[in-house]
Amino acid sequence: MVYNKSELARKTGLSRVAISRILNHKQKNPKLSTLQKLAKALDCTIDELVSEGEKQPI
Repeated sequence: MVYNKSELARKTGLSRVAISRILNHKQKNPKLSTLQKLAKALDCTIDELVSEGEKQPI
């Protein structure tokens, strides 16, 4: 499933700005808790989340 920034922010409890900073590579080292929220919302593991980011630029 594909989410826009607002939907992902709502599902994770993170701000839309935080989501945007991560997607635009302005947040270099997100906290573990942030990665956990994103992985849960996207129904994947943190490893999958991080490895996909390395394979394909967002």
